[in-house]
Amino acid sequence: MNDGDKMGLCAGILREAQKCPHTDGGGCPIVRSYGQELAACVAHERSESLDMLSPRERQVHMQLVKGKTNKMIAGELGISERTVEFHRANIMRKLNAASLAELIEKTLSAWGVA
Repeated sequence: MNDGDKMGLCAGILREAQKCPHTDGGGCPIVRSYGQELAACVAHERSESLDMLSPRERQVHMQLVKGKTNKMIAGELGISERTVEFHRANIMRKLNAASLAELIEKTLSAWGVA
């Protein structure tokens, strides 16, 4: 099975598990049967999403997670504030985050903190 097939399988399992009315408390048969696989799929998907960032986007991302403003990031990295905004928009798009709070939540989750 190639990586594309594995990701498709992971996505299918996750979709079905999300539909299950008994997911709380591990009552879902899908979760019971595929618990470790689901965890591996989620971890793989999260780490891959962070890997999609360019080196500069990673720098901006780290500063955002630390709570820095666009202006502060621009000064520290020696780039314009508009360039920081551009990188920030790309980061949000690539990580599928609608807000800074969601970006931080996804980042902490990918790092295994949350």
